[in-house]
Amino acid sequence: MKFLICHILRIENDKSERKKIMPKEKDFIEKTFEEMNEMERLKYETAAELGLLDQLKKSGWKSLSASETGRLGGIMNRKIRKQKESQENTKGS
Repeated sequence: MKFLICHILRIENDKSERKKIMPKEKDFIEKTFEEMNEMERLKYETAAELGLLDQLKKSGWKSLSASETGRLGGIMNRKIRKQKESQENTKGS
């Protein structure tokens, strides 16, 4: 099974003093689950747990509501913290 991963290409805009980096184009790349990095895998695993995977495959990440995105991010954050805590506990033992 392949998923579409969106990579935003950033182009510097030299017209302003702050040199804003603005997303200009989106590049979609198909990746298998094994080709994804750890964060991408966690994101899709969490989306699957929430029952959002079919919606993502059909319409992409933009189709998620703010509450769905927030729930997804919150659960991912909890998993990351739990993973870090378990790593620290195994180091301390």
